[in-house]
Order: sequence, then C-alpha cells, then structure tokens
Amino acid sequence: METNSVSNATLFKNKKSLLFIGLIVLVVIGSIGYWYWIHSPQYSLKIIQESIAKHDLQTFEKHVDIESVTSRAIDQLIDSKINNKNEVKDESISNFAKGFIQMLKPQLVAMAKDQIRSYVEKGTVETTPKDNANAPDFSINNIYKTSSGSPEFKGVEYVNKDGKIAIVGIKFFYSKLNLDAILELKMRDLDGYWQVAEFNNLNDFISKIDEAEKAKLAELNKPIINEINSAIKVEGISTSKTNLSAYSQAINYYIKLNFLAQKDVQEIRGLLTVKSKDGKTLLSQPSQATGPIKSGQIITVEWQKRINPFIPSDKQLFAITEDQAITELSLNYIKFADGSELKLADKLP
Repeated sequence: METNSVSNATLFKNKKSLLFIGLIVLVVIGSIGYWYWIHSPQYSLKIIQESIAKHDLQTFEKHVDIESVTSRAIDQLIDSKINNKNEVKDESISNFAKGFIQMLKPQLVAMAKDQIRSYVEKGTVETTPKDNANAPDFSINNIYKTSSGSPEFKGVEYVNKDGKIAIVGIKFFYSKLNLDAILELKMRDLDGYWQVAEFNNLNDFISKIDEAEKAKLAELNKPIINEINSAIKVEGISTSKTNLSAYSQAINYYIKLNFLAQKDVQEIRGLLTVKSKDGKTLLSQPSQATGPIKSGQIITVEWQKRINPFIPSDKQLFAITEDQAITELSLNYIKFADGSELKLADKLP
C-alpha cells in the first residue's frame, strides 16, 4: 500500500512538473510572438491607424516619413501624366514640362505635407491659402477621393520582407465599383519599429480605379448612348489637307450627320478623336454644332485642325492617311428645340 502511495505522489509531482514546463513554454512562445508582433510592419500600420483616430501627429510622423511619401508620390503622378503610353511622346515638351513641374514640386510637397498634417490633427483636409494667383491648385483629396467615393479599408493582404525593407499590400474596397484594389506601401525597419517611406504602386493603383470608373460609367451611360445614336447617326468622316503657307498646314474634317430624331435639334456636342493603328492618340478635340436643325435633315459639319509642325503628334496626324487612321465622333450631348436634352454623365452618381 505504501509503495503505491509513493508512486501516485511521484506521478502527481511529474504531472505538475510537466504542466509547469508547458506553461513556461507557452509564456516564452507568447513573449516571442508578442515581440515579433510589436516589431512587425503590421503593428506599425496599426499604430498609424490609431494615431489618426487619436489625432496624434507626433506618433503618426514617427511611423510615416511624410516628406518621402509626398515627394515620391508627386514624382510618380507627374511621370504617369507626362509618359502616357497611349499618346505620342514629344521629348522636348516632356522635358520642358518636367522642368517646369520640378520648379513647382517644393511647393506641391509643402502643400501636401500641410494637408496630411491637418487631416491627422483635425480629421479634415485644409488647403493652404495661395500666396499668389500662380500657385498650383492642389489637394490630396484629389488622390484619395475619386468619383467612386472614399474606399473601405479591408486590411493587410500580404507582407513581403527583404532585409530591412518590406512591401505591404493594403486592400481597399470601392463599393460603387464593387472593386478590390491593393495599394502597396514600401516600409523600412528602423530598429524597433517600421516606417512608411513611399507608395510602391501608386500609378497602377490609380489606373485600376480609373479603368473601373470608366467601365462603370460606360455601363450607366449605355441607355443614353443608345438614345443619342438613335437620334443622330454619324454617316461618315472624311478629311482634306491644306498648306496654308510655307510653314502652316491644316486638316479639314467633314462629318456627315443624319438627324433621325422626331423633333428638331438646337445643339449637339461630341468628341472628335483620331488614333493610329497602334492605338496612339493623335487628336482628341471637343466639337459642336448649333441649329436649329430639322428632323430628317442630313448635314455636313466642317471643322479645321491647324497643324503645329513642332509637335510630333501634329506631324504624324498630318502625315497619316485616312485608311491608316481611326477617326471617330462620339456624341455626348443633344439639346432639342423643345428644350429637352440627352446628356452623358461624366462622373458616377
């Protein structure tokens, strides 16, 4: 009996020892896990989110390099506008534009920084009063808020680390577009916490939203487009080229329109575009005609494009033949003589 009691006591002590060791292991693992968590990019993003909610600018600036973020964002936006792959590039104009914008860049960066700080401290973006009439009109709202509205933050999608640099994918959801879009942040390890240094894919992020907005807008405008096309039919577009002088040239566009509507038309507006076979835009020009124009009438609207021989797209436009060009008139507005209108929406409701 005594031997059995000793065995039970020993077993009990062993169980207690195992339990104690297990608890120590859990505490150690938990401590390591917690240490890893508070030294992770995700934790720094959580701190940033909390600093905005608490209007804690000092903590926000510790975890976000505002100077680097704004400077690189403006560089990326400028580059996307100047180097549009769908337009014929003019190196001289591009270089001039880059130089001019670089002159404005310090002012743009300062304005963006002030607006970010205002948002963190007050929850609203306050634009800096212009010192002069030539100061740029700039607001970070134009980047963050689109016609699709403000996005819903859905969390961290992925983290890719490479030494002291991490690329963090942040998922946003645009309810109007039913679209998920991921904005990548480049973060750097500052030995104890992570700091946002720049956006890694800002242009791609904005392009994805722009394309989704255009597709959604086209979907919403489709019934109006059908009504416009039923009211007025573009029968054809022809051109002729003219040498106005030794150094001046022009292209005349003749747009044949058939007015099929059952009522007279007072005014029409549209966009005349010319593209090369490879998709480069050579011309994008608003055009209009005023009436009254009788129902059933067929008219030819004439419009002239003066050619600047120093602009590559103009030179290519003049050189291209009709069979090499894709020339279209897209009508976007009709005002009838009775005051009624057909008009395409230019932004999402």
